[in-house]
Amino acid sequence: MKKRVMMLLLATVLGIGATACGSDKDSQDKSELVMDESKKKADTETSEDSEAATDESTETTENADASSEEASAENSKNSEDAENAESESTTETDALDETENAETPDGIWETYLASSDKDAIGMDDENGNPYTIIYKGQFADDTFTAYGSMGYRSDYDSDSTYITDEEPHVFKLSEDAVYNNTKGQQVTKEEFAELFNEGMSKKYHLGMLVKEGMVSHFFLDEVNFAPNLPSEQAATDMRDFFFPEGEGEYNYDVYNLMLEDDESVKVKVEKKETYSEGDVYTITLLRDECPGSTDVDGSDRFRLGYYYVTEGSIYYLRDIVDETPAEEDFLENGVGVCAPEDDESTVDTFELRIEHDGDICRYRCWDTAVETGWYCRMEWTKGVGLTYYRSGYGAEAEPIEIALEGVEVDRES
Repeated sequence: MKKRVMMLLLATVLGIGATACGSDKDSQDKSELVMDESKKKADTETSEDSEAATDESTETTENADASSEEASAENSKNSEDAENAESESTTETDALDETENAETPDGIWETYLASSDKDAIGMDDENGNPYTIIYKGQFADDTFTAYGSMGYRSDYDSDSTYITDEEPHVFKLSEDAVYNNTKGQQVTKEEFAELFNEGMSKKYHLGMLVKEGMVSHFFLDEVNFAPNLPSEQAATDMRDFFFPEGEGEYNYDVYNLMLEDDESVKVKVEKKETYSEGDVYTITLLRDECPGSTDVDGSDRFRLGYYYVTEGSIYYLRDIVDETPAEEDFLENGVGVCAPEDDESTVDTFELRIEHDGDICRYRCWDTAVETGWYCRMEWTKGVGLTYYRSGYGAEAEPIEIALEGVEVDRES
């Protein structure tokens, strides 16, 4: 606008100057006519010529003034367009900065870790409330990214608001963030990330406290996610049949242990690996070798195998190598020794059976090719773990038969 005013003022000044010049010329011609009457005709012609020239000069000046005003208006328009463009650019930049710097609302964020229940996102429980589930999470240097749905409330007394899973949730981490394990003990960020990954298969509850737009506290709770779906949709979670504590040492009563006279034996359960669907464990008898403890193929009979514990099944592979089998090995070559439904199958010369008796899932396997062939029986009790194990060769050669201490078993069933 300043440029426009200055241009208009300049055009006005130029117009006034041109008019003044024409006026001076007229005065001079009239003066000459008074002083010399004898030259009236000539002076008159001269005056007419001068006036014509003056008119032409005035017209030229007016055209110049008009051109000047048009140029001034165009420059003013360009100036306004530039100012508007600059203003729009500034507004867009401010909006972008506001989006990038948007803070996560302070309050309580919570969800369940359930990598295998992604399909339940968006479904409602029996009370009509949507399930909050994240099926994947990543910890970076200063951020935590969650994939799935979450619940948010400004304080403990507020109702929870459902946050959709359409976009990943990115949380900034406070430098002084506190990480608590399932027992309420403070752990490092790295240790918590490992527990988080474990919780994905165990369906832990995750809570986060956000202050000043950043996560200040993380909490894990062993209150497992259990969708209250209609009974016809509910599925048995086979992880409930494994040892609730996971790793540990357990006392077993001995019925048969080769030709030894042991009355009890310790059994060690050790986690070896975590895969997308669950955890891998080994189960081993803690006893020195004895006659018959080394199998015909050189493997250790006291090593009862690898077990991949998932929601849909407990897969078994023989423990004959020191390297933990890959997830694909379990899914493609493993034997399901604990599954939701009764099952009968034949693999080579072996007959396999899975049967249910209340909270007991019973697995049996025997070789039909020869009477002295291999046999194996396992009983998994819901909420307890492996309560009975028996294996050996026909005619009771080199048997191992043990039961979890304090558990009564039907050895003949």
